Amino acid sequence: MKRWLFFGVLGILLAMGFAVAEALEPKALTVMVYMCGSNLETLSGSATADIGEMLQSDFDADRVNLVVMAGGSRRWDRDLRPGEAGVIEFFRKRGALKKKLVRPESNVNMGDPQTLTGFIRDSLLRYPAEEYALILWDHGAGPLEGVCLDELNEPDRISLDGLAQAL
Repeated sequence: MKRWLFFGVLGILLAMGFAVAEALEPKALTVMVYMCGSNLETLSGSATADIGEMLQSDFDADRVNLVVMAGGSRRWDRDLRPGEAGVIEFFRKRGALKKKLVRPESNVNMGDPQTLTGFIRDSLLRYPAEEYALILWDHGAGPLEGVCLDELNEPDRISLDGLAQAL
């Protein structure tokens, strides 16, 4: 009896999963921005300003998914609290481009390749598209120092080997 119930529930869940997957019509492009704010945000609000510019860009939200994972800064001008990271989703509502913090998280290390891998994996599942683009937003320190220095977890940053591992 238990086995029969298990397979029945499993079948229902699988059917629901397929219905959800079919309901998500792939867009032409998903742009993933991995935004490690670091001192660029802490000292001058540069990450917040760039998020504002994304809103002003008036991209075609019917054809393009834009999703940002932001974190790694001691201070944020908007959207996030200090020490917080989160995923920001962009969408069109009543003709206007809007943004929404969809998954705030604490204790996220933006300098950890596994965080980048998780963001990419989550974006592929939640924002299906024909093509994908990934932007690493932060200081780049070349092949010796890597990218995405997380102010909250110094000296962590993603090395070139770590980037290869994440991808």
